[in-house]
Amino acid sequence: MKRAMVLGALSLALLLMGCQTVTFQGIQAVKEVPSYTVVKDFKVTVPDPHLLGGLIPLGQPDQRIFTYIQEQITKFSGDAAINVELDYGVTFFDVILSSVTASIFSPRTITIKGTVVKYTK
Repeated sequence: MKRAMVLGALSLALLLMGCQTVTFQGIQAVKEVPSYTVVKDFKVTVPDPHLLGGLIPLGQPDQRIFTYIQEQITKFSGDAAINVELDYGVTFFDVILSSVTASIFSPRTITIKGTVVKYTK
């Protein structure tokens, strides 16, 4: 009986943690990139909190991601960001907080990496 309860709880936890949809707005793509010089590499971390094991997002991470990339371009006086990578994951603190709240509050972390460039004329 105890084993069945543990398996049931684990199955429920996997179901609650398994669904996530991400949408992005403001993405641009060009066929030929003009010549450029690299200004600076950047890496920023964005919190992405959810409720009920990830079923209910608290906010819109796509807008925050786009804003952070634009801020990095402006901060380093660049014209664009290239080689942008998004890494969704959880930190040790995120796992602890999710465990303490029984996945009612389940935070995640998005790491944004890229390179700010300035076009050469």
